[in-house]
Amino acid sequence: MDSRMLTALCNVILSDEIALSSDLNSLRRELGAAYMAPSANWDIPQRAVIWRENPFSAFVSMPAYSERDQLFICKIGAIVPQLAEAGVTSGSIIVAISALDGSLLAILDGTAVTNLKCAAVAALVTEHCAPRDSRVLGLVGAGVQALQQVRAALSVREIERIQVYSRTAARATGFVEQARRLAPSAEFVVCDSPMQAIANADVLVTATTSTLPLIESLDAVRPDVHINCMGAHTPQSREIASSILRDSCVIVEDKLTALSEAGPDHEHAISIGELIAAKSPLSQQRTIFASTGHALLDLVAARHVMNNTQARSNANR
Repeated sequence: MDSRMLTALCNVILSDEIALSSDLNSLRRELGAAYMAPSANWDIPQRAVIWRENPFSAFVSMPAYSERDQLFICKIGAIVPQLAEAGVTSGSIIVAISALDGSLLAILDGTAVTNLKCAAVAALVTEHCAPRDSRVLGLVGAGVQALQQVRAALSVREIERIQVYSRTAARATGFVEQARRLAPSAEFVVCDSPMQAIANADVLVTATTSTLPLIESLDAVRPDVHINCMGAHTPQSREIASSILRDSCVIVEDKLTALSEAGPDHEHAISIGELIAAKSPLSQQRTIFASTGHALLDLVAARHVMNNTQARSNANR
């Protein structure tokens, strides 16, 4: 079946349309509402993963169901981090099917939706956790995900200085050129080491393909720093030392997923729903958003894009 036949059967939503049919702040609020909604509204089974080692790769299937929307979705994709230098580490699609009649509603660019929901969920957690006076953003990593984290931080805090480290200086420089379009008034600094990037940071992001801890100590940051940890999350591979996780307030998308994939260091983690419902703010202690991913995010993000795409289409008629 060629792409023209597929387009005739359903709505194929590619990355350009996703960019036009999405709003980060609106999606952040939609995610917050989803986490506060009764669990009966959703059916989110644990994802199925095929892991391969030496070299590492993974194939993931993430189904989800919305009772309110009568919507099934499933994201399927592959992760191949050893191709990071080539600029491609993953690929995915999201299939959306009506729960009313089984009709194929849409096929969405899964990578674009993933980038969107990662920015939105990081913004949601950062809004609740980061110190209100946060001005310095430290970035370890300079890829696509790091750019989404800049969007996230800028949407909820008045960031004035962005410190960037990448193992490849040219990549860091190219990243700054892209990120400057998002924050034209911010001061950018290309750093020579991860420790230089995190120094004096109010908000810290790790967004790399590294399987070894890049940060062993947080002595150089404020004690109430907030960290968005978006990379490796298995017990054998993670971006920050386990000792830091154990000595912080850890937030995860889903507790069962975190325990099954990220291990016992996440035993005392709280979910995003618990974070939002907390009566006392967490912005006076060190917090870490240890992202493992969860299909609820993909479901809400896909619904957001589909609804906005339809609204744009109706407006253009």
